[in-house]
Amino acid sequence: MLKTTKYKIVFYKSLSKREVILDFIDKFPNKIVLKIKSDIRLLEEYSLSLLSTSKVKKINSYSNLFELRIKSVIQIRLFFCYFRPNIFLILHGFVKKTNKTPHKEIQVAVNRQKEFDN
Repeated sequence: MLKTTKYKIVFYKSLSKREVILDFIDKFPNKIVLKIKSDIRLLEEYSLSLLSTSKVKKINSYSNLFELRIKSVIQIRLFFCYFRPNIFLILHGFVKKTNKTPHKEIQVAVNRQKEFDN
């Protein structure tokens, strides 16, 4: 895997400035939080070169939406997009319980992304 320019990771905040993503991450036990942070650091360091691994997947039908796949005792997904050059914006996180990603989870990320496209 080729190392690329280091990316900055920014976490979505609600319009009322609530730290939605950090609150989501902090609700897990410490061991899982460490795994999430470790995988986020991989995204920072290797960016979309992780597409060639099972860590990152492009969400079909959306030009700028990807998921970071965190596999632990549970499966966690973090949706993210390019925000600015060398910056990824993590938009939404959820615990994956089914084989197929629920459309409503994708829609939350898309709606949040639209807040920044205006």
